[in-house]
Amino acid sequence: MDYATPTTMDYARLVADSIKDRDALLMKNHGTITVGANLEQAFQRTELLEDFAKLVLVAKILGGPKELPPEEAHRLRTLESERWRMKVAEELYR
Repeated sequence: MDYATPTTMDYARLVADSIKDRDALLMKNHGTITVGANLEQAFQRTELLEDFAKLVLVAKILGGPKELPPEEAHRLRTLESERWRMKVAEELYR
């Protein structure tokens, strides 16, 4: 989300418009907002977002993220362990 002056109606409108159909929002020069069906889900999404941000930062420090070839990404997504992990994640983030 682009920068807007905090505590203004323009800021409130920008946040409201930007968060539609999303679970998380990174606000330039402000921080993050996450939403969920309840407080626990929103908190879990915040923790997940922070974990991803740390991974991206470390990857950039080490020369940048390296994208997997599409066939390997598909192979990983179809592993039995990945199906189980996704099932657990879906239950957590409903």
